[in-house]
Order: sequence, then C-alpha cells, then structure tokens
Amino acid sequence: YKLIGPKAPPPRPKTTLKVTQDDRFIRVNTGPALFEISRKRFNLLDKVILDANGDGNLADDETVVHSEPLLGSVVEDPNGRKYYSSAGTHKVRVIEAGPVMVKVLAQGVHVSDAEGAFKPGLYGYEVSMTFWAGKTFVDVEAILTNNSAKPIGEPHLEDWSILTRIGAGRGKWGFEAAGKRVRAEAGGGALLYQDSVGTEHWRTNTGIKVAGWPKPPAPELATFRGYKLWQSAGDKRVELASGDFADGLALCTAGPAGCAVSARNFWQQFPSALGFSADGVIRVSPFPREYKEVHWIEDGTAKAQEFRLCFFADGARDGREQALAAAKRFQKRVFALPSPAHCGQAGALSDLGPYMVHAKTAQAAKTLLAGQDGAAGAVARRKYGNGYGWQVFGMTWTERAGVSGTNYEPLGSSHNLWSHLLSGRDDFLKWGMRVSRHFRDVRAYHVEARDNLALWTDWNSYTRSCVIEHYSRLVRGPTSRSKRKVWDIYNHPYQRHRWPLPNMQHLNVDEVYDLYCLTGDDRALRCMRTIADHGVVLSTLHPRPRRARRMTGWCLRTLGRYYELTGDKRYKPYL
Repeated sequence: YKLIGPKAPPPRPKTTLKVTQDDRFIRVNTGPALFEISRKRFNLLDKVILDANGDGNLADDETVVHSEPLLGSVVEDPNGRKYYSSAGTHKVRVIEAGPVMVKVLAQGVHVSDAEGAFKPGLYGYEVSMTFWAGKTFVDVEAILTNNSAKPIGEPHLEDWSILTRIGAGRGKWGFEAAGKRVRAEAGGGALLYQDSVGTEHWRTNTGIKVAGWPKPPAPELATFRGYKLWQSAGDKRVELASGDFADGLALCTAGPAGCAVSARNFWQQFPSALGFSADGVIRVSPFPREYKEVHWIEDGTAKAQEFRLCFFADGARDGREQALAAAKRFQKRVFALPSPAHCGQAGALSDLGPYMVHAKTAQAAKTLLAGQDGAAGAVARRKYGNGYGWQVFGMTWTERAGVSGTNYEPLGSSHNLWSHLLSGRDDFLKWGMRVSRHFRDVRAYHVEARDNLALWTDWNSYTRSCVIEHYSRLVRGPTSRSKRKVWDIYNHPYQRHRWPLPNMQHLNVDEVYDLYCLTGDDRALRCMRTIADHGVVLSTLHPRPRRARRMTGWCLRTLGRYYELTGDKRYKPYL
C-alpha cells in the first residue's frame, strides 16, 4: 500500500500527558490526575492524586487512592487463603506512551505465604491499564491466566476480585447502582451481583456444557434469576433491588473521594459482582464467591474482565457528573474508522493486499448461538446452554468453533472485525470483539515465556510438548485423547468444553490478528505468535507426505499472515 500525506510529519501535539518511571514506580500524569503504579508489588493503583481545587497542582492532601499492598488482583482458595498480585509481581512496564494515551502492562502470579497455600501460586495475572490525556479515569483489563510454562493443573478457587480503595477508609460512604442509592454513616457495604442469565431459562442456560448430550440434565448451578442488589451490615443482608440484566455501573463515595465504576459486559459474563464497603474498597469480581460452586480455569486458557474507574473529588467542579458520563461511555466500544475505499486501497486486514470494496457487505457471522442480547438471545438450548457466561461469552462449541453442524471455518466465520472496518456496522463490531476475545483467551492455548521454535525441533518433540489437561489430568496428543483415560470429572461440580489446539483442519489466526491491528492488544499479538508456531510445525515437521490438503493450506496461511504482519525473521526460512 501507499500512504499519501504531508512530506514532513506533523509536530507532536502538546498535551498534559507525561509518564516517568524508576525502579520502584511508574507515574502517569494526565494533567488533572497523577496515577502511581508499583513495579515491585503490583496492587493495581498504588496512589491516585486529583487536582480537586483546580489550581493546577497535585498535592498530597488531594490523594484519593492510598497505598495498600493487599489490594490489586486477589484470589481466594476454597480454604479461605488469599493470594495477592503484589506478592508475585514479575514485571510492570510501559508498552505504549504517546501524547494522548499511555498503556501499562503488569504480569505476575498470585502468591500466598499462608500455611498450606498452593505453590508456586494460584493462577497468573495480566493487567493492562490505559491512561488518557486530560482525564481522571483509567481503563483496566484484568486477565486471570493459566498459561505458565510448567502446568499447575486446574486448581479450584473461591473468588477472584480486583480491588482498590478510595478515601481514608472511615466515615460516611455511599453506593448507587441498579437505580438505588445506599447511604451509611459507618460499617457494612453494598453489592450488585449477577448470578445467572436474566431469562425464564436461567436454570438451564448456565453458560456451560454438562454431561449427558444430547439430553443433559439441568445443572443446579444458578441460585436465582438475573441480579440482586444487597446492602449488608454485620451478619445481616437486605435486598434492595432485583432484575434480569445488570449493567455493571456503580457510583462509590467515601467522604470527599469518589469513583464511578463501569464493568463492560457485566451480565453477559455471569456470575459477576461489583461491590463497595465502608472501608472504601471497590470490588470488581469476575469470579465471585457469592456463586454456588467453585471456579477454575482450564489449562492454557484465561478469563478477562474490562472495566473503567472514573475518580473524582467533591471539591472538583462537575466531577461527579463527568465521572458518571465517562463511565456510561465505556459500556459501548467505539472506533474511529477510515473510509472503506481507503481500507481497500491499503489492503487493510487482507491476505493479498489491495481489494475492491463492494457496496453491500456480508451478513454478520453470528458466531455465538445466542444471536441477540436479552431474552431473545438466551432461549432454551437443550444441547448447548447459551453462549453467555464464564469465559468471554461461552465456550468453543457455542461460538461455532467445534466440529459440528455449525462448523468453524477460517474466513467464513472469522470476518466480523474486518467487516466492521468496511461497513461500520455495530453488529459486526459486537460479535467480532466477543469472538476475538474468546479466541485470544480460550482458543489460542497460549503458554507464556516459552520459545516454541527452539523447543519444537521435530514432530516427536512437538507432540511431547503439546499437552493439555482434561479434568485436571494430563492427556497427550495435539488433537486426540489418550487411550489411557483417567477421568477426574468428579473433582469438578460441572464441566466445560475443551479445544486442544491445534485443530489442524481449522488453524486460524484471523481473530487475534484483527484484534491486534484494530486495538493494539498485546496479548493478542503473543497469542498470534503461538498459533503461528503451530502452523510452522504442522506445515513443515508433520511426518505425513506434503499434499495440497486443507490442513496444510490453513497452517501455511497462518504462518504467512504472521510473518507478513510482523516481519519476524525467524519465520522466513519456514515459509
């Protein structure tokens, strides 16, 4: 392609955004706010200062978030032991820094020093934080991972929450959600909790697949339909509101400090919890302890939650209203798009360069069986449940990724984000983001910090390495289960589908490719490399004769797309 523009690049725009760092902290100054992130003991936000009085200075007495090492990403096991992101921080780094946006990525393991705690830690974490010039909010994507180079199994957990504290942790507090307002002088808390899908089929549509296909028993996982809002004080809990679909919006205040919280796709990824307590702690819980059963993550997969924290102080002009408006905007993703003609001329997201853009685009590939939000999209599914819940909108079979009547095929089922680029239609964006994020976290089977090209030197070394865990037990083989089956299903109260990457007949990089190109998602890029590594092996080291079959074609295309995008010289010899 050819980019046409001014001969000299335009000057860098002048903004208030600045980032500095040393061995201990990364500090992001957006102008009206200063965010401090610990590089040694990651606890989400170590400190936040707002220019509450508007004098242009960020003084210590304007601090709304104070340092607390036992907050951040926190996992609790079924025995009540807590594991902290601050105790297992691996690295915290700036991955993007421009005049408008700064992005920070933290990676590590949840670690506990309690007696009998799971070693080396109870699941890993990746937390991406995006800061914006002139803004007092931060956009967070928290990911709970089971991607370590040495498998840890699929240990159970009682709760996974992301925590931060506003205010001094004493005195009056308030919480607004689901159309209700909670006010208290001291003590107690409030919780917005989505237990199940808010339709008449909430008992059967649990977002998972249970044993007994094609007529599985109804899993007794959900406790009630939809959501409830509770206020608690001591051992007492009072229900304030209930409904079908909670929007994941809440306003928290603790004395002069406040924060509007916006959890994206809150009800769709049930069970979900959003809470606030009298000590000023905000809780966003993608795996809440309020659920009837324990949680876990399959080997090689992950669970993600996006949310925005919009801080304000009572002394700031229009602070509360601006924070609420920013929180509501976060609920719907918006992209600024070039013209379709420009995309075609540039060959954007294509395999083979420039292309013609037709006036009529294809229909959105509804790659989740639950075709719409709300009641219409969550009808009774005797075979599969629905596509909502758990890990980024369901499982592989319910998003057309299994060998079934709605078979997943590269291009045919993976064009949603590309089609959004060309048409601007919201349905393409909605389905594309859901399936691409599912592909990134559930389908790619990414293993962190492993050099696959150095490890996989022949077919035997590949098959020895390509191991996933079924029901907490190792099963060898990239596409088939071992003849020596040791089922551990009774250790789990329910099950989910497995997709042992790679499926050689359907190997595809499109979802994470498009996600990376449109959003700069760092995890999508790493998953893309993992899938390309499988493409290398399956197209060059497979012992079967080289033939022009579907398997070889898709694997070569995956390898080619990754090399074309990145120019990684290690992959050129294989091409």
